[in-house]
Amino acid sequence: SLSLGGSRDFRLGPSTFPVHDGDVVLIPYETNRLMKHGVPPRANASTRYSLTARTVHTYSNGLTHRVVAAL
Repeated sequence: SLSLGGSRDFRLGPSTFPVHDGDVVLIPYETNRLMKHGVPPRANASTRYSLTARTVHTYSNGLTHRVVAAL
């Protein structure tokens, strides 16, 4: 996910960390599947957008390649 706009806290399981304008959060598939995650609501927060790609494919010579990111 690409975060655009106002800063927010991002919760991943028991941990919370800030995400700011332009930050990218990458979560491996198994982590995404097994751990609760998200951005808790905040009163009087400035506007924020999140662009999220759930599956990423690249195309080269008509072939599809899966991109895998591991932590």
